[in-house]
Amino acid sequence: ADKKAAEAKRLAEADKKAAEAKRQAEADKKAAEAKRQAEADKKAAEAKRQAEADKKAAEAKRQAEADKKAAEAKRQAEADKKAAEAKRKAEAEKKAEAEKAREL
Repeated sequence: ADKKAAEAKRLAEADKKAAEAKRQAEADKKAAEAKRQAEADKKAAEAKRQAEADKKAAEAKRQAEADKKAAEAKRQAEADKKAAEAKRKAEAEKKAEAEKAREL
């Protein structure tokens, strides 16, 4: 009877160890899954940050392009103004010449 009891105790011990090992494996699996998920979240956050940076860079490029166009338009307007001024001056000189010729 003692032998049977000892055997039963040994079996119970073995079952307990097996259950513990199973529990540990389960915990390890969960930890690995959590680590994988954290890694995926980190990658997603990095991708989002990169997309944000790309968006800002594109916006800055667009703004620079707009500034360049505005500066070009301003320069053109300046040139047109100078040309109109020169034309006006030439007209005035021509008129003055005509007046002078008429007086003679």
